[in-house]
Amino acid sequence: RAAVEVESQGVLLMQSLTQAVRNARDVSSPTPQTSAAGMTFAMDDVTVNPTVFEASGASIGVKEGAAPAAVPLLSQNTGIKDVTFKNMAIDADHPDELKITFTLYYITQERRGGFGYEKTFYGSASLRSVP
Repeated sequence: RAAVEVESQGVLLMQSLTQAVRNARDVSSPTPQTSAAGMTFAMDDVTVNPTVFEASGASIGVKEGAAPAAVPLLSQNTGIKDVTFKNMAIDADHPDELKITFTLYYITQERRGGFGYEKTFYGSASLRSVP
């Protein structure tokens, strides 16, 4: 159960992150050749501009547009650590490409400790169109 939860949550999260990169008009953060624990995009749709993904503690969420708070992206049974978003672009004149790395782990609810499982996920995505 722990492995299935971590695997499925990791795949869904990576799909959400890479899809957001592909749909973005511009990457505001991280800037070229830097890394961060979050990423911020300018989007064409004003209702979701800006879109911000940020890890905080054992959670990661997304805040779109003028939303008052971030929406959590993980189930309560999984936690996240070692989140890194690295912008691989050489400089501001080159297209943004983000390398995404994070580790998900299972949060057991059993008092005896239960079964622990964690997995590191790797992915990358670039903007579909260069402004």
